[in-house]
Amino acid sequence: MPTYTVRFHLRSYHTDEKFDRQDFQSKEIIAADLDEVFVLLDDFDPSFYETIDDSSVINHDENAELDEVNIEYIEIKDDKGKIVYENNSTT
Repeated sequence: MPTYTVRFHLRSYHTDEKFDRQDFQSKEIIAADLDEVFVLLDDFDPSFYETIDDSSVINHDENAELDEVNIEYIEIKDDKGKIVYENNSTT
């Protein structure tokens, strides 16, 4: 089965936006086809999303109060490196 590389945009939201942070990470997914990748991503399997390290967007300043962390997939490349999905709205 092919390996797809998924690029994620991570963004934290704090009660005071000056503490907000963002980062980008990539993760490899082995799937039969692109449709299977979308099923995994869109069904929001918590066990999958828990494997993404969001610590880079958590502000540990004592005055920062975290509201939420948002993780969105923004790009998918096939096993040949060709972009097969791209969402430019978050980049």
